[in-house]
Amino acid sequence: MRLRRLSLGLLLLCLCTVLQGQEYRMPALPDSLRDTPSRVRWAVTHYWDDFHFSDTTLLTSAYGEQALVNYLSLMPYASAEVQSAGISRWWQQMKGAFPARRFFFDGAEHYLYHPNSPMRNEELYRLVLSQIDEGDGDDLRSRARFALRMLNQNKAGDEATDVSLLMADGSESSIRALTSGTPTLLLFYDPECEHCQQMLAQLTHDTRLSAAIASGSKQLLAVYTGEDLEAWRRHLGDLPATWRHAADRGVITAGMLYDLRSLPVLYLLDADGVIAKKEASVQDVAEW
Repeated sequence: MRLRRLSLGLLLLCLCTVLQGQEYRMPALPDSLRDTPSRVRWAVTHYWDDFHFSDTTLLTSAYGEQALVNYLSLMPYASAEVQSAGISRWWQQMKGAFPARRFFFDGAEHYLYHPNSPMRNEELYRLVLSQIDEGDGDDLRSRARFALRMLNQNKAGDEATDVSLLMADGSESSIRALTSGTPTLLLFYDPECEHCQQMLAQLTHDTRLSAAIASGSKQLLAVYTGEDLEAWRRHLGDLPATWRHAADRGVITAGMLYDLRSLPVLYLLDADGVIAKKEASVQDVAEW
């Protein structure tokens, strides 16, 4: 089903009423709360007070998942402190309700961490991950530990992890050597994946990017992350010769050195090889 995202005003109104008769409604906002920050703070903190987490029949897309989407839609309007307090309270309210904790953990992963989610927010996801404790079982704890590991590597402000690369001309180099001295768009891709083909076409036809590369003020390093080097070489002629082309021979995936859950993945690096933007979008590239 398609889950709705609502504006703040409509959310604060609708979340206290029945939207379709079968959806969760949060407790009514106190009449004493007049200003928007106070109303958002109360809503984020008390949103789940009437949700019966022990009732597994509520853990459906129409009820539990829609409740989660509405809750996450409130978060951008709240301060980091309110977000943290709200998620902590929410998770404590699920104490002992293990099916609910797993259901909402899966939902948080999908909406806050999936590369193609319009609600993607690594900081909110980090807050959820921090709530996982000994009572959640080995599987959930291991998933949380792995996700935290991926979140904590190659984030904005870090020097990009160095990886040995095979260049298109057969020479050897590395990410660090190739990205030193020039702001770099670092692209991880597979030429045979559909989403990668779409991204490659957009970047190829971006006249501003082409002009920046031609002037030497920017560069694009395209790294093939698979192991079929013949397939990589076959497709090199489809891409601009002004790009720098390399293959990592599967090292990144094997060592989980970058978060490549869904290709393509873009990183914006400054002239010192420091990450300015992790998992950038085409819009980020245009602004860059």
